[in-house]
Amino acid sequence: MNAADSLKPNTLPESEPRSSRVFFKIASFATALGFGGAAASTASLRSSPGGFSFHISVGTFVAFAIGAAVGLFYWKLVAQESKAARRATFFIALGGVGLFLYPLRFVPAGNLLDLAVGLILATIALSLVGFLLWQVKRFLDLDSQQADAAPEPPAKPDRPSHD
Repeated sequence: MNAADSLKPNTLPESEPRSSRVFFKIASFATALGFGGAAASTASLRSSPGGFSFHISVGTFVAFAIGAAVGLFYWKLVAQESKAARRATFFIALGGVGLFLYPLRFVPAGNLLDLAVGLILATIALSLVGFLLWQVKRFLDLDSQQADAAPEPPAKPDRPSHD
């Protein structure tokens, strides 16, 4: 197996349902584009008098290729359902936070306090929304389980027709 084969997104066995294979292809390519775009935009950041600007260079394209390869490799791990996929998820989340915080180095020192307050408030708001969505999911799962466990009502007898 060569390096190109290890990055192919279709890593599920043929015995898996077609819909799963299609999902993994779509998720792999979407993640590769997202990771590539995030890595490329971070690599093209440069300091400027107004804060930061984007300057496209060869490094931008190299960063895109590396980010895309990481995205494809991640879904390969997920398809194998390995412990490495869980670790990779943690490191990808950590990398996402790093990519989000990296541009802060270009923010003038006088604006950092306001920015920190805004980031903390946004984190609290998003955490609250995530908690509420989790509670709704738990409620719906419980309701579904109760509906599945409930006995079927007896069928109503057919009424005789009056001819």
